[in-house]
Amino acid sequence: MVLEDSKKGDVIHTPKGDITLLEDVEFAHKVASSRLKKDKKGLFLMNYESHDGEVVTGEIGCGAQIVVFTTGRGNPTGHPLAPVIKVTGNYKTYAGMAENFDFDASGVISANDTIEEDGKKLFDYVMDVANGKVQTSAEKFGGTELFCIARCPGYHRPADCEQAFGPGER
Repeated sequence: MVLEDSKKGDVIHTPKGDITLLEDVEFAHKVASSRLKKDKKGLFLMNYESHDGEVVTGEIGCGAQIVVFTTGRGNPTGHPLAPVIKVTGNYKTYAGMAENFDFDASGVISANDTIEEDGKKLFDYVMDVANGKVQTSAEKFGGTELFCIARCPGYHRPADCEQAFGPGER
């Protein structure tokens, strides 16, 4: 199943089990606490497509308190409102720019690491960031470049902007 065609209630099949799509959230619309239930596991997807900064800002607007950002590039970009954990699976990029990354997942592809092992390590790192035990590379370098306000949700789709703001507005 393609995630872009998913809707609430769909089940996404993974090698480790099924995940229910709980809700398709609009750009920067906060997920109400009444929709979050401790006994209900699943996935929220933000309905938006754009460049990195707008997406990260929208995720934080939806209520994300930490962002795990996967990239093959090593620039230490961050956000002023939430820590951004930079992850790469590209061992060459990590080797050349380790100080700009928080987590190297390349061992899953190029070594004998398992997804479970690296997943546990990444989860532990996220918890350490959340508990203030470590700073992300972007926090150390003062990176806040991912803060970006969208011109219009889906600005690259003129019909969406016209519906939101009127003809000719972007």
